[in-house]
Amino acid sequence: RFIKAEETIQVRNIELAETKEELKKLNIQLEQHNKELEQTYEKLVVSEEIFRQLAENTNDMFWLRDEKRIIYINNQFETIWGRKKEELIENPERMREWIHPEDLGNVEPCLNISSLPREGPYIERYRIVRPDGQFRWIWSRIFPVANKEGKRYRMAGIASDITEQKEFEDALLIAKEKAQESDMLKSTFLANISHEIRTPMNGIIGFAELISREEIDEVSRKSYVSIMKKSSEQLIRIIDDIIDFAKLEAN
Repeated sequence: RFIKAEETIQVRNIELAETKEELKKLNIQLEQHNKELEQTYEKLVVSEEIFRQLAENTNDMFWLRDEKRIIYINNQFETIWGRKKEELIENPERMREWIHPEDLGNVEPCLNISSLPREGPYIERYRIVRPDGQFRWIWSRIFPVANKEGKRYRMAGIASDITEQKEFEDALLIAKEKAQESDMLKSTFLANISHEIRTPMNGIIGFAELISREEIDEVSRKSYVSIMKKSSEQLIRIIDDIIDFAKLEAN
C-alpha cells in the first residue's frame, strides 16, 4: 500500500508539474495577447486622433452613420448648415426640413441609407435652406463602409459647400446665352444692313448708267442726279450706323 501511495503521489506530482507548465505557457500567451491588445488600442487611439484632426481641419462637412444613428459629424456642419450638429444627431430625419423643397426628391436616397446602392459612391447636388433663409448649394458624396465579411454596415459622407462655384457656373451660362444672343442679333443686323446697303447702291449704279446715255434730256439728267445724291446720303447714313455699331462692339 505504501508503495502504491508513493507511486500515486509521483504521478500526481508529474501531472501537477505538467499542469503548471501548461499554465505557464497559457500565462505567457495571455500576456502576449494583452500586449497585442494594448498595441492595437494605442493604434486605434492614434488613428482616431488623426481622423479627428483631418475631419475637424477640413472645409468640408464629414459624417459617419449606420442605418439608425449618426456616429460622427464634424463641426463644419455648423458652418455650412448654420445649425447645431446636436440637432441632427438627436434626430437625423430633420435633414428633410433643411433641404430645398425642389431638391428633396433627388436627395431622398441620401436620407434613406438602406436604399443607397451597395457599391458607391453616391453623388448628388442639392440646395439647403439655412435658418436665415439663405440658400447654399451642397455637393454630397456618400461611400459604403464594409466589415470583414464584405457586408456594408456603415456609410461615410462628405458634403462640400459649392455655392460660389455654382453661382460662377450660372454666371458663365448666362454670359454664354448672352453671347449667343449677341451673335444672333449681329447676324440679323448684318443681314439687314446688307439689304439696306444694296438698295441705295442699286439706285446709284442704275441712275449713273442712265446719266451716261447721250439721248436723255437735261431735266431727266438733273432728276437722276438728285436721286443719286439722295441714295448716296442714305448710304452714308448706313455706313455711319455700321461705324457706330463697331464702336459699341469695341467698347
